[in-house]
Amino acid sequence: MLTTGLAACALVFVVLPPRYSFFLGADSVLSVVLFLLISILAGFLHDMAKRATAAARRDRQAAEAANEAKGRFLAMVSHELRTPLSAVAMAVALLERDPPRPGNDKADMLAMVRRNVEALTRIVDDLLDLVRAGTGKLKVTLETVSVQDLLQSIVDMCGDDIRRKQIGLRVERHAERDCVFADPVRLRQVLGNLLGNAVKFTPDGGAITLRTSNDANGRLAVEVIDTGIGIEPIHCSDVFTPFQQGGEHVTKQYGGLGLGLTISKLLAEAQGGSVDLFSAGRGQGTTARVLLPVLPKANDERDAAFASEPAAPAHAEGAGHR
Repeated sequence: MLTTGLAACALVFVVLPPRYSFFLGADSVLSVVLFLLISILAGFLHDMAKRATAAARRDRQAAEAANEAKGRFLAMVSHELRTPLSAVAMAVALLERDPPRPGNDKADMLAMVRRNVEALTRIVDDLLDLVRAGTGKLKVTLETVSVQDLLQSIVDMCGDDIRRKQIGLRVERHAERDCVFADPVRLRQVLGNLLGNAVKFTPDGGAITLRTSNDANGRLAVEVIDTGIGIEPIHCSDVFTPFQQGGEHVTKQYGGLGLGLTISKLLAEAQGGSVDLFSAGRGQGTTARVLLPVLPKANDERDAAFASEPAAPAHAEGAGHR
């Protein structure tokens, strides 16, 4: 750069006719110095800009390569785990067909194996969904869905854990319009994750409310309100980051990968909705809310019954996870 500046100065002296050269007066030395400094500074800034651009490009390419490698690794591991898990689940189902003999604890052992296989399967499914989301392959198949008709099946997903922890569950159907354009399987996954989280982080004997309503903008709101451990308000948005559960102490005490809310948010947004989490602080419980745009009233052909009622106990197993 210094050489470039000197060469530029020399060129000015050689090329410019004397009548145009302001360098030849009393201030010629100062003018040369200023011109030289400006040339050096311009060359330096240009060089720095080129280096910064090249470094940013290299960093971006390295990050993209690392992300692709991580996605391939997670997909490979998930697929490898799914095969043996499916075999174990099938073996357990076959063994459960034989009625247990008196005094035989085989039934309890098989139930334990089945619970753990289902938990591992959910983890594998979450990992695969995370990979699909990262590669833009997380797909939804949209159709007309009555959300209030899904509520009992969502309760059934967590029924065994609700009974085991003796949690009081109440379902309140207040939405006058609940038909949405959504993927029923994926929507059930979203709401099941939220209810499962509430069950997981609510102590024995606690209470959970599953409530539907229409907000001021006419959207359908589905809320899961619990009396669980709560979370500091400043961390409510953090739990939607992969592998975050609101603090290391939460992960150590309750386990889980911290993918459920991440995937629930991605799935809700893919269906035109959103997921939010609210809490007044630790020990104050948590409210998880899903908002979905409802279909125009002409498309809502169902006259629903809107009443509060205790939820019927469920028979399927499972609990979501942050």
